[in-house]
Amino acid sequence: MKKVKIVSKQSPTESDTNDDTGTDGVLFWINKSGFPISDHVWERMFSHASKLHPGGESVINNIKNCQNTTPVNIPKPPSTNASMVTADRRVAQVQQYMCELQYNHTGTQFFDIKKYRSMTSQSETAREMIKESLPIKCLEAVILGIYLTNGVAGLERYPLGFRSVFGSNVHRHVVLVVSWNGLFGALGMSRRADLMYKPLQFSSLSDLVIDFIESYNQYRHKVNKVKIGFPVSHDPHSHEAIQWKGCVVNPCKVSKTELKQAVEKHSKDIRAWVRQAPFGSTYAPRPQANSYPAPTLSHTSPTKHKSTNDAPLRDSAVHIVVDETTSLNASQDPVSKSTAGGHAAGSKPNFEMRI
Repeated sequence: MKKVKIVSKQSPTESDTNDDTGTDGVLFWINKSGFPISDHVWERMFSHASKLHPGGESVINNIKNCQNTTPVNIPKPPSTNASMVTADRRVAQVQQYMCELQYNHTGTQFFDIKKYRSMTSQSETAREMIKESLPIKCLEAVILGIYLTNGVAGLERYPLGFRSVFGSNVHRHVVLVVSWNGLFGALGMSRRADLMYKPLQFSSLSDLVIDFIESYNQYRHKVNKVKIGFPVSHDPHSHEAIQWKGCVVNPCKVSKTELKQAVEKHSKDIRAWVRQAPFGSTYAPRPQANSYPAPTLSHTSPTKHKSTNDAPLRDSAVHIVVDETTSLNASQDPVSKSTAGGHAAGSKPNFEMRI
């Protein structure tokens, strides 16, 4: 596996200066120094890009020494008054704006996204993305998509994550599911056009998930985990964190019918919870997390047990696990919660990359 490293705001350490031995094992760097971007981060980005680009140092030197640069048009974000347009129109506008920002191929993620942060903190990062107008990756696109769709009546949003295997490499990807008027779609960014935006045209959540899996199959990727989160509050000042994992399915160990049943059960539960809460509110208390199939239950932890209300779809492969632990708040220890694009301070590096 290859590592993901983080660029910190401290001065270069001994390992930072060892470019020849360290950079070869890095998939991408994460800028943690904020804005304006420091000279060290810029040089690290160019150095890393020169090792990734087929043209090598010559291409990077041409870019750095170019005198007649063309002014870059700054994309204009959609109107902040989301209530003035229909949901499907708003979703299309947000995706168009993210496409104008373009996907980040530089090898350096410009915005530091920590998944355990509250919506208040995530909204601040989204405003920074709009201000800087730099290319973004998939996790940044989810945060930006949430921010730009806040206040759209009847539109529910929740994250949808994938873990896939290609050869010996593990890849992670995440998009934002949007549902409105009984239809489902997705917002996001990816190197592949069919692994990001999906218009609001799918009649069920399971159809949307299967469409993504089939797109993965076209690139010879084997999806071995699908994670569906819980609805995100429309309040940008909420202190609640995004719930990234509500339903976990392993498509390799269940049939297509069982996959549909598991996803549709989660979708049905979400609709029931949404009906019980006023629009724009946080969805507390959080529903229990389901895993299909469940991890081994050989331990005696009192917080997990087989559900007595929902019979397993197939005894040998599919189980339902109830997690009665409370959701992670911003004040809780983030070390054990890794992000899709990096890792929290003090935690082990993430050995998986994003598509």
